[in-house]
Amino acid sequence: MKKIAIAAALISIICLLGGCGRSTQTDYTAMDFYSEELGVAFDVPEGYTVDSSDPDGYVFICENGRAVPYMMFKKYDFAGGIDDFKAQIKKSVADTFGSSFKGEQHNNIGGKKVLVLKFSYQLDGYTISDARCIYEKGGTYYVFTTKEASDLGHNLNAELDFVMKSFIIIE
Repeated sequence: MKKIAIAAALISIICLLGGCGRSTQTDYTAMDFYSEELGVAFDVPEGYTVDSSDPDGYVFICENGRAVPYMMFKKYDFAGGIDDFKAQIKKSVADTFGSSFKGEQHNNIGGKKVLVLKFSYQLDGYTISDARCIYEKGGTYYVFTTKEASDLGHNLNAELDFVMKSFIIIE
């Protein structure tokens, strides 16, 4: 009985010190994007840059020298549940782009369970595929958006997977 209590205590200590599947990395500043204000850090694929100067809080992830495709990241502190959050995103995208909602699916991207909302719309003569990948933790929504012009033949599946694998919420 004493051995079981000691083993349980040791397991508890290991978990508290960062074991049990948690990241023990503490130098988030070495990552490609790190923000104490947003409480997140992530890496981007080689050849991509990060621009966090947007006044509305969007973080843009772009391939050097290309306007499309690109990714965006934004953190939302939203008091409602996921259904209300989805409705807000659908309305916002429709109001901004006159988009067509194409559907939603639950997916595993970069080892994280996300909800993906898909939209399509016309912009500057191109058909834009817009996917909102929503990762929720503790009532905070972390949204990575991909914007691709299907006419240009490049999708961001591998790049989004790369970013999501490295994505860390700093607590």
